Amino acid sequence: MHKRIWVDAMIFALLNLSAGSGRPQVVPSRRPPVASGGPTVKIAPLGSQDGDFCRNDRAMIFEDPTGVRVLYDPGRTIAGGTDARLGDVHVMLLSHAHADHIGDAIPNASAPGTCTSPGTSPATPNSNFAMIAAAKASAVFVGGELATFLGRKIQDVTGASSTPTCDAAGLTNEQVVPRTTPCTEALRPGGSVSARLDGATAGVKIVVVPAVHSNGIPATLTDSPGVAPGTAAYGGSESGYVLKFTNGLTVSERRHGPVRGYADHSARLLPGQPYGYQHRRHSYDRSG
Repeated sequence: MHKRIWVDAMIFALLNLSAGSGRPQVVPSRRPPVASGGPTVKIAPLGSQDGDFCRNDRAMIFEDPTGVRVLYDPGRTIAGGTDARLGDVHVMLLSHAHADHIGDAIPNASAPGTCTSPGTSPATPNSNFAMIAAAKASAVFVGGELATFLGRKIQDVTGASSTPTCDAAGLTNEQVVPRTTPCTEALRPGGSVSARLDGATAGVKIVVVPAVHSNGIPATLTDSPGVAPGTAAYGGSESGYVLKFTNGLTVSERRHGPVRGYADHSARLLPGQPYGYQHRRHSYDRSG
């Protein structure tokens, strides 16, 4: 299902963590929508149920006008790297390693369930995130100690001797995509990378910012000898991200306090909720 939506100063908020009602909330602008004829950023939520975006859904793909495609928190609603909705995935981001974000399960096609209780099959011990990164040869940029952890998980999926570090270089730490093999790189708060499609003149800038949550790695995804019963493995600090697209749209994530006074061409992931957008004088596609 694809809809073209033109939005002027409109906020869409969908549940990310455990807070909230679990249903989309729309806060309309006091001004009418204004269509733009310029290039657009396509934003596609990938949920567990056709035509809906549910309480436990997390996955979102952003596509820059140049073609760079960024997958954020795949969760449990993408059927690994073979999911037909994915297309190319040049870059993958993970806010934290909790099971509902890294993906300890994938959808069960034969028993999809409901929004309240989606049907799933295990994605352990490697995770949905690692399966997608391996299949799509994605460049993975994550905070904390997750780059090393995910590199090993991707290695277990591919059977390679190791997962290379991404080869971003230069003053803007530029990563050219697509790649032929997956890679991982740690970006801690303040760090940034620019993902540029081969042949394009500009790229998507990704900046890591502090987040307030937690980042324990589930025991079901921890290799032997594992962790003590009832505990999680150390994943380092959780991360937020700011994405600046080549058409000027900026998307950012926060985990604290209300957001006010957006600038033009801006969007925000709202506190405790993954996908909150304020979008002025730009249009985008929302598919789902």
